This record gives sequence, C-alpha cells and structure tokens, in this order.
Amino acid sequence: MQVAAHLHLLLLLRVQLKVFLFFVSFFVATLVFFDMQASIRTAGPADREAVHELMRGYYRDDGLEFGPRQRDAMSRLLKEPQWGRVYLLEIGTRAIGYVAVCLGYSIELGGNDAFVDEVFVVPEERGRGFGTQLLAHAAADCVTLGVQALHLEVDKTNLRAQRLYESLGYGARDRYCLMTKALGEDD
Repeated sequence: MQVAAHLHLLLLLRVQLKVFLFFVSFFVATLVFFDMQASIRTAGPADREAVHELMRGYYRDDGLEFGPRQRDAMSRLLKEPQWGRVYLLEIGTRAIGYVAVCLGYSIELGGNDAFVDEVFVVPEERGRGFGTQLLAHAAADCVTLGVQALHLEVDKTNLRAQRLYESLGYGARDRYCLMTKALGEDD
C-alpha cells in the first residue's frame, strides 16, 4: 500500500511539474510573442531621421545612389500628405521597415491610383511576414483614400519578391513597359 501511495504521489508531482512547465513555457512564449509584435503607423515629419536611416538600407541593398535629393523628397512626402503616405513598421520603438506610397491619377483605371515607391524591411527581420503586413496596410489605407489601383515595380531578377507580390494580388501588365523620363536640372 505504501508503494502505491508513493507511486500516486510521484504521478501527482509529475502532473504538477508538467502543468508548471506548461505555464512557464506559455508565459515565456507570450512574452516573446508580444515582444515581437510589430505595429504600423503613418509616419510624419518627426519620423524623418528614422525613415532616412531605413532608406539608407533600402538604397544600399538595391545598389542605388542615396543622397540629398532622395532625403529631401522623403522629407517632403512626410510633411505633405497630399503627395502620398509613408507607413513605418516598428517593434516597440525600433523602426524596422517602411513603405512609401505616392498618389496619382489614372483615366484608364478610373481615377485615383498610387504607386508603391519603396518598401523595405531590415535584413534581420525579413522572412517573418512584415513586408506582407506593410503592403496590406498600405493597400487598405489606399482604399480609404479612394485609390482605384495600386502599382509597384520590382527588379526583373528578384523572383522572390515577384512571387510575394503576385500572392498579394499584384500582376504584371504584360502589354505595358514602365518608361521614365527625368525632368529638371539633371536632364
């Protein structure tokens, strides 16, 4: 009988230990989960330095020149929302990504349209769905602004990004080729 009582006590302790470990692991997982939650908000002039720092990463990764012209253009977009929006992705107070959307108009597409001009997530946070969250947030906000179509361009060799954009509903307009003529003093 004593052996049975000891076995029962051991079984009870084992169950209590499992329950305790479950709650500890749940608590730790909850802390990690909430610590990793990202938030997205519309950036403004006060976010200029954080956005400029993220832009440095975007331009570096894409092999583009980043200088005063790009910084000034972003600063203007942050100050003058009639040209578009910049959405800032943060974990806590740390900025980890952004998307810049510039507004336009298309007769063919029936009114207001917008262009995803830049989208960037810091390398150490990629592959976790943050780019998808940024683009979904931008698209949802564009709907509230009356935008009929949202465009973006992607490097022809960036197949991973192309697959992501296609999964989000973007499609190539095979009939068209985006062409650009720079205007101004640098012509």
